[in-house]
Amino acid sequence: MMRILRLRPADRILSSSAEIRFIFEAITPQAGQMPKQRQVFPVPTVHGVATDMHEQIVGRNPVRELLLRGNPRAVETLWIAEGNSHPRIRQIIQLAERNGVRYQRCNRRHLDALEPELPHQGVIATVSRTRYQELPTILAKSQRQHKPALFVMLDSVQDPRNLGAILRTAEATNVDAVLLPKNRAADVTAAVHKASAGASHYVPIAKVTNVARTLETLQAAGVWIVGAAEDAELVYTDADLTVPVCLVLGSESDGIRRLVKQKCDSLVRLPMFGQIASLNVSVAAGVLLYEVLRQRGATEVLPKSVGAVSNRAYRAQARGNIGAR
Repeated sequence: MMRILRLRPADRILSSSAEIRFIFEAITPQAGQMPKQRQVFPVPTVHGVATDMHEQIVGRNPVRELLLRGNPRAVETLWIAEGNSHPRIRQIIQLAERNGVRYQRCNRRHLDALEPELPHQGVIATVSRTRYQELPTILAKSQRQHKPALFVMLDSVQDPRNLGAILRTAEATNVDAVLLPKNRAADVTAAVHKASAGASHYVPIAKVTNVARTLETLQAAGVWIVGAAEDAELVYTDADLTVPVCLVLGSESDGIRRLVKQKCDSLVRLPMFGQIASLNVSVAAGVLLYEVLRQRGATEVLPKSVGAVSNRAYRAQARGNIGAR
């Protein structure tokens, strides 16, 4: 019988068979002997994710948004620091009571232990892990809408803060879905929820196995693929973004990969007039998404229930109703 070992990233790689033989001799009990005590190691946590089934929402704004317009029933436990009387905390407690969400008061050291890396601001919610949507479902829903589809594909964006910021802008600009690769990309974690200020609860998110094939699927559904690249000849304001479109943005260091770039119908660039060669990917996403709104005639974020009424017609109708009163 062997004792349980936990390998850490910092453990050095054994460089010789002698070292391997020594390790196994050290951990293997003598014949007929039992280990004196079974070693039990706690489940490691990464950004507050304690298991594969749960994750944590950290901070006042993300938790408030979850309770206000997200899915309160997904909350299993709400931890609130003792003595914290911030107005937003009081509002969170009211929302929790209204939605029947159980909450517990605890000292700040308990919250620090739950989330040692992110500033929790006195509140942490333990929730069911994010459920990603399927691409066919997202496409079918977008085709039922009476507005051009708008998707964002992130190719190997690995910084959770960038992902959170992009989700925040995507929610503000009424994006139909954000598409993420299953590999070499940031996952939706507590850091992403916090950076998105709660927007991650509203934006449909799908994970795809192959980015290039997914772009082909979107093209077959009538969606035009527009990639952002430093070496593109076309300036982003000259591209036609009034059609159904998927904006493709690459990683923070390398941009869009070559094969993915080849699948794009067009490539656009953001003019740079200073010494820096490129913008942060979340900033570039914001510029492109609001250019889509500008070209489509939207000067304000309209209710998603507008349905068949276009942005411009909606505003004209609203002005007419006001004038008739």
